[in-house]
Amino acid sequence: MGFIDAAAASLTVALKLAPGNALARWNHSLSCLARGDYAQGWADYEWRWVWDQFPEPRRMPGAPQWRGEDLVGKRIYVWGEQGFGDILQFTPLAQILADRHGPAEIVLELSSPLVRLLSAVLDRPGMRVISRTDNPHRFGVDEGFDYHIPLLSPPHFLSLRVPDLPLLPGWLKISAEEVARGATLLPRAEPGKRRIGVVWAGRPQHSEDAHRSTPLALMGSMLDAVPDAQWISLQVGNRAGDALTFRGRLHDISDKLLDHIVAVDTGVAHLAGSMGKPVSLLLAHSVDWRWEIGSTSFPWYPNHSIHRQPDLGDWGSVIKNLREEYSVID
Repeated sequence: MGFIDAAAASLTVALKLAPGNALARWNHSLSCLARGDYAQGWADYEWRWVWDQFPEPRRMPGAPQWRGEDLVGKRIYVWGEQGFGDILQFTPLAQILADRHGPAEIVLELSSPLVRLLSAVLDRPGMRVISRTDNPHRFGVDEGFDYHIPLLSPPHFLSLRVPDLPLLPGWLKISAEEVARGATLLPRAEPGKRRIGVVWAGRPQHSEDAHRSTPLALMGSMLDAVPDAQWISLQVGNRAGDALTFRGRLHDISDKLLDHIVAVDTGVAHLAGSMGKPVSLLLAHSVDWRWEIGSTSFPWYPNHSIHRQPDLGDWGSVIKNLREEYSVID
């Protein structure tokens, strides 16, 4: 409902009554992070591995978890968790870990669809990117390691705070070869027009997808109303077919060489943010912790502008604000 302060206060009372309640700890972490209280939020976020309904398995790959120990001369295995957006948002922490602690090597294990893109950016002496292993309790390579750590745990052990953000602005640099390949996917550029990508739905398996995704039909008024826009669909999955309704006004291609992106809370918003691209982010009223509460900007990605539902399900107001961002007058 957006009552974050009240939720945090209620959960604080709950934890005084039941300090070992993992679900209360988990929800307390989300409420603290949403308020920008990163010190308490990251500490309680570690309770995700105690909560028996957390969707990721708790991995035990044959080395102790890193908790801030000296890493000079050591090898550490960092493994991605949760969704594509989580991995993209937190991957810069691997570089920060290397810069601050000087390990001999970091092996970064990621979901397979991200490996080709991120290995081209990150692979070098002392850092290697590999695909996620099928067995959660085994390393994805044969070598031994001194430590392992899940990718969303370094914020706690590195004492990450809001003033430390953004982490590494525009860290995801696309090679000239990839840019050239992407150019072949785009329609011919229309003189004087910006290419603006659109994503209106996230992964349907996400527990809050019904709230965070929006019907493409609600955005129809934008497609003709912005005179200097060439709209391009970046939608994948079952909802990609929605673009057929706007054939001729919405080009359906991949996610390359765009000037701006309009997206709901999904991995594409993190991909664009990692590349330093401007994003108009459309958020549901019941919002994920990372987008904070009430703000129209986002410290992790300074180029994001945020448009939030004022009430649950009110996408109409969001689209109205988006139109104002583009200076569209009814």
